[in-house]
Amino acid sequence: GSGDVLTGIIVGLLGQYQNDVTFTVASAAFINGYSGELASLEYGEIGMTSSDTAKNISKAIKILSEWVMLL
Repeated sequence: GSGDVLTGIIVGLLGQYQNDVTFTVASAAFINGYSGELASLEYGEIGMTSSDTAKNISKAIKILSEWVMLL
C-alpha cells in the first residue's frame, strides 16, 4: 500500500542523496503525502489506491524541486 510507495521513494532518493539522509527522508515523506493529495483530488479519498498515489510521484517531485530552487 502507501507504505510500499513511501519505501520506494525513500530508496530511490537515497540513491541520489546518500550524504543527506534527513533531507532524503523528509523529501520522501513530502512526495508521498503530496502525491496522495493529488490522487485524492482526482479519485476521491475513498476511491483512490496506492497505485494512484504512485502515478502522481513525478508531479510532486516537480513541485518540490521548484520549491527547493526558491530557497
